[in-house]
Amino acid sequence: MLEKIKKNKTSLAIIGIYIGLIFLISLFNFLFLSEIASKYIIFILTIALSFILSFKFGKNRINKGYLSGIKVSIIIIIIFNVLNFLLIRNKYTIARLIYYLIIILVSVFASIIGINKKAS
Repeated sequence: MLEKIKKNKTSLAIIGIYIGLIFLISLFNFLFLSEIASKYIIFILTIALSFILSFKFGKNRINKGYLSGIKVSIIIIIIFNVLNFLLIRNKYTIARLIYYLIIILVSVFASIIGINKKAS
């Protein structure tokens, strides 16, 4: 039980660091960073977040790591959609759908790597 709580704290810490970095990028965007550069940095951070979380959850699974990756990516996408609906209210575009597809693919790939890493 204690180990499960420790794993959840690690995931929350990773998400907290992600939110903190997004805040810093927003601040830098306000001060001197261009909007295009901040979009690319946020994209890279999002891919890194989904990779790390999916790898971590895949490493804890016994089999079917791709399902763990799909679960993590769906959670991330739901969070993004809720934030988009509440804060930004952007419409859905093909670029946004491709963005979500990339998150799903990276998450599935990372979970598969996590399961194979545990097996070795």
